[in-house]
Amino acid sequence: MAPTAPTKRKTLRAKATERLANPLAPRKVHRPSAQVSDSFIESKRDKRLIKHSSFVSRISKPAAKTPTQRKNLKRREKHRQAQAATSLAALSDALPTLSRDEVEAGETEAAGRIRHKSLKSTPGALRKKERLVRGEMERFGMSLAQLSTVKEQPVAQQQVDMDVEEKDGEEENRAPVQSTANRFAALRGFISATMEQNPAFSRQNGLAGRTT
Repeated sequence: MAPTAPTKRKTLRAKATERLANPLAPRKVHRPSAQVSDSFIESKRDKRLIKHSSFVSRISKPAAKTPTQRKNLKRREKHRQAQAATSLAALSDALPTLSRDEVEAGETEAAGRIRHKSLKSTPGALRKKERLVRGEMERFGMSLAQLSTVKEQPVAQQQVDMDVEEKDGEEENRAPVQSTANRFAALRGFISATMEQNPAFSRQNGLAGRTT
């Protein structure tokens, strides 16, 4: 027997139009080997279950991808990588080129910048902090006590003469200025005794004291 040429397969749309065109054609063919009876499709609940299961099967991902799907996925990944590379190259080309002097200036600026490092959480850090705060408070209290114990110089006695009335007002204004000057001098002495000082500044202070 001679082989026959394969016929073209009909599409779903053509089959549907044929059924609609021929009303005598059965809508659903009886399947004697089916596990579910044909009466299953009659109820509304069964139709809803069928619609839901078909929707879930459409949106769920297939367990195993076909070779064509894998090929398309690889092609998309390559296209994305090429786009990312071209975008980065375009960005690098758009940036202005820096001269050698500008690069060196930026490096020196970055080297001179102070970087604040966060304190590591070591055991006993809180105790150390409390000890430092307590010591600073004690030093501050000592400096306040030393300032409060400074004796103010007695104000010169006012003269009774009528001609010296203006001078009396000037002496009254000088008294608080002298007292504050004594307190600042005591504070300077306390600070110089408790803190380290640069030798250059100490020489300048010594020369200033000699000149005064």
